Amino acid sequence: KHKETAKKGATVKVAEVEVEDNISKECTVEVYVFDSDGVNVQVTDGAFEATKTGTYTVRYIALDENGNCAFASYEIVVK
Repeated sequence: KHKETAKKGATVKVAEVEVEDNISKECTVEVYVFDSDGVNVQVTDGAFEATKTGTYTVRYIALDENGNCAFASYEIVVK
């Protein structure tokens, strides 16, 4: 499983993702970041503020025009 590290107080850029679908031409991707307490952290312009130490989880949800979805995630350890 992919892990990255960052420093407390840093603005952390989340990885950009690319999705393809074998039928639909349009797919939407939503990104969510959760801190070590499971609290949703605001993502603005592809980045978030690492306000405390711990492991943050970045989750992606891809949805096609037929309602099919796929998930991916990785972790960022903030020290």
